Order: sequence, then structure tokens, then C-alpha cells
Amino acid sequence: MKWTDSMHVMHPSCARHRGVASVLAMMFIVLFGSLAATMAVVAQGNMRTAHAALRVSRSLSAAESGMVFAARRLQRETSRFVVERGVIDENYGERLWFGTTTAGDGVVTLLEPDGYTVAEPSGPGLMHVIHDAHLHADSYPVVLDDGTEIPLDLDETTGVITVPPIRIGSEVDDPHVLLTYELLDDGRFIRVTSVGVDQGIRRSIQMDFRVEKRIEYAVLAPNRIMIGKNVLVEGPIGSLYGTGVGELDPANGDPLVLRSDFFDLDPLVLDGRLNNLHQQLSLFDVDGDNRLRPDHPVEAQGINGYAELQDHDGNEYVDDFDLFLGVFDTNSDGLVVYDAIQADAAGLPGLIDEFTIDLQLASLIDTAVPDRDGDGLVIEGGMDQSLGYLDGVLDARDLYGKVHGRLAFSVEQAAWEAANGAGWQTIVQGPVRSKGEDAPARFLVE
Repeated sequence: MKWTDSMHVMHPSCARHRGVASVLAMMFIVLFGSLAATMAVVAQGNMRTAHAALRVSRSLSAAESGMVFAARRLQRETSRFVVERGVIDENYGERLWFGTTTAGDGVVTLLEPDGYTVAEPSGPGLMHVIHDAHLHADSYPVVLDDGTEIPLDLDETTGVITVPPIRIGSEVDDPHVLLTYELLDDGRFIRVTSVGVDQGIRRSIQMDFRVEKRIEYAVLAPNRIMIGKNVLVEGPIGSLYGTGVGELDPANGDPLVLRSDFFDLDPLVLDGRLNNLHQQLSLFDVDGDNRLRPDHPVEAQGINGYAELQDHDGNEYVDDFDLFLGVFDTNSDGLVVYDAIQADAAGLPGLIDEFTIDLQLASLIDTAVPDRDGDGLVIEGGMDQSLGYLDGVLDARDLYGKVHGRLAFSVEQAAWEAANGAGWQTIVQGPVRSKGEDAPARFLVE
């Protein structure tokens, strides 16, 4: 055989090199495959963990929502009981719960339910009232708990109320809550257990509620009520006066007289501004809180044309306190200084006294709401003082209100104003700070 240029001999090592490359490629395939599998397993585990955490959170939120619902139901239904006896001890509380009160317990009056009717009450006790409220006031679909239907049940022997599952939402797979009410051995306390359930995950919380008799109003009287200067009221005011024959005659007075705290401090300027404000309030204040809102379509009309009616404290209302600030805040810094030494100790140095005419009023306003941060504690020099308590100055942080609560009148508004010859807010002066869910003033209250 003749050798030509196109012919060559393959070296044996070339085949070996190709074999090594194949082995390396297979190793990388196995390595990357293992990494991908590991990542998939980890990702799947993370998803399961996240899903479980979500269900735990949803079930706990459902339990908390159920507790809020139960607390409101207890508050609403217990308020229907009007009892003559003043103190509710453990034995009396137990008899109220089971409906076994006697003549020796005094008169127990059960008011009609509000917002629903009960044709055949299950009994006279508090446990019966709560049971009937769940039966007649609520309307929600049947929800199975672990495939089991749980009915509304009242155990007359133990006094335990079991409520059917209540879905928190509108979808079928939304969480639901189970409620249980029971009387503790100390008959003054009712324990509520709320169990939130979300796809098999359960979380429960418990809270004990004490049954006690409280007078709803800070001031409640069948006669005329007159509250003058330098007096602040913490709580609702209720007046039963004015419904009797001749009670509204001018010679007999008004159901309630509130005197503004800021009259006579500056007769030349401030008194006139207060009179203008009260007149405008009687015409344009739509909710009866004795304040005008500059951004409200109706109440703002009461401010137009009166340049002195300004929101000096920046709380989006115009009231008596704003007019006071407008006169005595001489440097327009939003503060009226009545004790520069106290202000310096509270971290407000370099101030000069601006109001010394009535230090009793100044101290009253500055200390009217001690627990500014709502933690249940009043610590001198602490957070409450940082929020304006006892800091030597008067400003928006003092949350001034003549009444911290609502006003309730048995009289009809039109009848009162007709007898008075002017709006009732020309007589009832000073801002009324009611709770968010309460109307500041109501008439024809029984």
C-alpha cells in the first residue's frame, strides 16, 4: 500500500480524550440535575411553610374578629337589663345569668331588643337573651366544621352557649369562627372562647367579661342642669327636663345650660367673637358638637364672612378654644403660655407667660386628659407630658372639650327652641367631644 498525503494515523490518546469529555458532561448533568431537584424541594417546602403560616395568621385573625363580635353582643344585650340592686356580686350575677332572680333581688326590667324581634323568648336570663340574639338577630349561611354541622345550643343546666360556625367572609373557603359563652364560678364573670378555623388550622383566644352595674351618664337629672365656667364634664349628659307641661316656659328655664369657659376673659374682643360663634353654630352646626368644620359644605357657611372665626389650633374645627387662642396667643406659635417655668421643665424653654388672668382655668384645661397616650398610666415627665399634659402651655394637644361625651335630651328640639326664641346652642355652649360612634347631641331620647 502506498501512503498518500491524505492518509494519516489516528493517535490512540484522541479516543481517550473524547471519553473523558463525555464523563465530565455526564457529571455536570448529574450535578445540575441534583441542584435543580434540591431547589425544587426547597421551594416546595417554602411554599408549604408560607401556606401554613398564612393559615395560622388567618385563623388567629378570625378568632380575634369573633371576640370583637362577641364583646359587642355582650355589651349590647346586657345593657337591656335595668336592675334596682346596686352591686352585682357573684351570687346575684349567677341568678341574672340563669334568670332565677327573686323578689329579694329587687326589680329587674328587661328592655325590648333593638333591631330585631323575639316572638318567643327562651327565658328571662342573660344567657337566654344572648342565645336569642344569635338566633334572631343574625342571618348567616350554614358552615360545616370538619364536615359537621354545629347547631346553636343553650345548656340550661351549665349555662353554656355554643354558637354555630360564623364565616368571616363571603367565599366558601374563607375562615370561620366558633364562639362559646360560659359563666365562671365567680358569677360576676362571663368567659368567651373564640376559635378561628382556616383549612384545619385552629387558633383560640379567651376573654373574661365582668358584669357590673354602671350609670351611663356623668350627669343625669329630671330637673334643669346648669354648668358654669371652669367646669369640664367627662362623660355623657342626660336631661329628662322639658317634657312636662309648662316646663319649657321662660320662667322655668332650660333643660341644660352650659356656660362657655372663655367669657369675661376679654370682654372687648373675645366675648363678641364667642357670641358670633354661638349664633352661627345654632344656624349651621349640623351634628350638634358645637364646632364648625371649615371643609364641610354646610358648616363652612357659618364661617364665611367672619374673619375672626379661624381654626387656630389646626384640628379642622372652629370652636370656643380657637377663639381663645386667637386672642391670647400673642406670637401666633399655636401655644398660650400660662406657666413658663412649668413649660421649661417640660422641655419648652424660652417662653414668656401670655395668659395669667385665670390660672385655675388654664390648669384645668392642661390637666383635663391626663392619660394622653392611652396606656392607663400617668407618669410625671413621661410620654403624657410630651403629649401636652401639665406642660405649662395650652394648645391643640390638650384636646379641649367642655363635654367629653354626648348630650341626650328627652325634649324635642323644635319645642325647646320655640320656647327659648333662639337656637339651643346659644344656651349650650362649648365644644362637645363624643366618641366616634355616638352622635354629639340627640333629642327625644327615652
